[in-house]
Formats: sequence, structure tokens, C-alpha cells
Amino acid sequence: MIQKNRLYYLDVLRIISSIFVIVIHICILNWGILSPNSLSWQALNIFDALSQIAVPIFFMISGALFLDDKKEISIKNIFFKRIFKLLVAYLVWSVVFVLINPASSWSNAIYRVIQGHYHMWFIPALAGVYIIIPFLKAITKSEKLTKYFLILSVLFTFTLSFISPILKESSVGVFALIGNLLNILRTKLIFRFTLGYSGYFVFGYFLNKTEFSKSMRRIIYIMGIAAALATICFSYLISKSKGTPTDTFYSNTSLNILISSVAFFVFAKYNLNCNNIKEKSHSKLVFLSKCTFGVYLIHPIFIELINKHLHINAVTVNPLLAVPLFTLTVAVLSYISSIILNKIPLIRKYIV
Repeated sequence: MIQKNRLYYLDVLRIISSIFVIVIHICILNWGILSPNSLSWQALNIFDALSQIAVPIFFMISGALFLDDKKEISIKNIFFKRIFKLLVAYLVWSVVFVLINPASSWSNAIYRVIQGHYHMWFIPALAGVYIIIPFLKAITKSEKLTKYFLILSVLFTFTLSFISPILKESSVGVFALIGNLLNILRTKLIFRFTLGYSGYFVFGYFLNKTEFSKSMRRIIYIMGIAAALATICFSYLISKSKGTPTDTFYSNTSLNILISSVAFFVFAKYNLNCNNIKEKSHSKLVFLSKCTFGVYLIHPIFIELINKHLHINAVTVNPLLAVPLFTLTVAVLSYISSIILNKIPLIRKYIV
């Protein structure tokens, strides 16, 4: 059944972002151990850089939904439904990953359960933003406050994160000094409320609510493409300069990633809303979208098992071929697993 008020482009974005996350984690297996001068590393850099919008998009989707003017959400709902599910999922999947790769001792096992698998940092980060949803909703009720919040976020989160490492690496003394001063400002100015992922949350709300003219969209798309190219080029240049792979410009709080994420979100809003597909396809799309949390949690199992036992990774053959094929394989296995788990009511409710 077609849901008239459902924003289907958000479902499409969820699915695409889940694929991008898989690409990132496939690339990371080899990205850090190759020489930045090698063609294999440069290919991985392209895939990795273009996929970095995945997590920002997830936060923007949540912001578009939770901060919607028509949606009321209580503090009780936030803690006892939303955060409780995140906590249960975090603990259960942490235990699963410890069982797959047994710990050396009980203390190590407990530490690893609390620490979580490398990809599970996303869950406490999301919970942290959930906690301040009531404050963010109060802000988004005012257009002026929303824009003020976004300006602060862009300045103190994204711009400083982008500019300071560029200037710090400069061979010109005054630029390096300015870069160090900006970095000190970024670390000393405790401005947490607009730092990090709350900015993406509010951006998701703002972009979903705001209508953009065709000319404005073109400008946004051009900026997004330029930012994506900047991510690729700057990552290569800084890695080459340091002589080792460096992910400074992959940071989710860097301006280049913000601009790319905003551009892709706007593109999806106007081009991927699936208005012309059949009713059955809408239902399948929604179901696949609901399976993405499970895909996010499960996919490292398949990446690690395939790499460990079949010795297949992003550079087994030419990365331009290996990354898409490996991604497709892991995505299919992860979605099948998530679909099966989502058929079980208790697991669907609390774990995926």
C-alpha cells in the first residue's frame, strides 16, 4: 500500500547509505597498509572518499523524521523505546562479535563487549543525539534559530575541521601558525551542542523542509561534486606528504563531507522519491529500508569471514573490479540475513 505522507526518498537514501558503509569497511581492510603512491591505494581512496557520506546521510534521515513539525516524540519514548533498542542491539551484537572472535580472557571479553566492534561507534553517537532531540525540536520550531544553529555548526564544526589541517600542513610559516591556532580554538572552545552529529540532524530537517529552485539545486550539485573531488585529492595529497595513508579529510565533521552529504540528500529529495514505481515496489522498498539497521550491524561478519577464510579482499584483483564485486556479495548476504532476522518479531523489535 502506498503511504501518501511517506518520504520514499529517505528509504532510498537509507539503502544507498548502507551500501556505502559496506564499501568503506571493505576498503579499510587494505587502505591503511598500502602506499599512497600505489595505484591500488588510489583506487581505494576514490571508493572510500565517495562513500564517506554514508553516516552523515543516516543522521540527516533521522533528523528529517524526528524533527518533523508534525511528529511529536516524548522523552519517555526517546529513552524507553529508541535508546533502549539501541542499547540492547549494541550489547547483543557486541557479544556476537566476541563469540565469533573469542577473547583471550573474561576481562578482555567484557572490555570488548563494552567497547563494541569497530563499526558500532555509530550506535552511542546516535543515542547521544537522540537525548537532545527535545532541545533540537525547540530550536527547529523557529526558522531564525534553526539557521543560527546551522551557521554555528558549519563554522565551529565543519569549517574548522576542514581548514586547520590544510593550513597546518602548509610550508608557509604564517599559514602553519594560523592552522595551529585554529586547531587550538577548535579543541579549547567547548561548544559541544552544535558540534558533531547534531548539526547533521538539523541539516536533515532543514533540507527536507526547504524547497530549492532548479538553479539553486544546480549550484548545490556542483558544490557537492567539487567537495567529493576535494576529498579524493586532499586525501591523496596529505597522505603523500606524510608518506602514509591519512584519513583527515574523511572525517564526518569536515566541511567537504558536509557539502557532499547535503548535495546528495538534495539530489535524492528531487530525483529519488520513487513516485512512478508500482505499489508492490513501494512495499518492497520500505521493507528493505527497515532492514538497513540489521545490514549495518551484520555486514562486518561477512567481510571478515570472506577475507579470513577465502582470502578475498579489496585488492585480490584490480580494486576497480574487486570493490564492487565484494560489496555486492556482502550486501546480498547482509540483506538476506537481515530480512530473515526481521521476520522474527522479538529480534525485529529489539536487535535489528
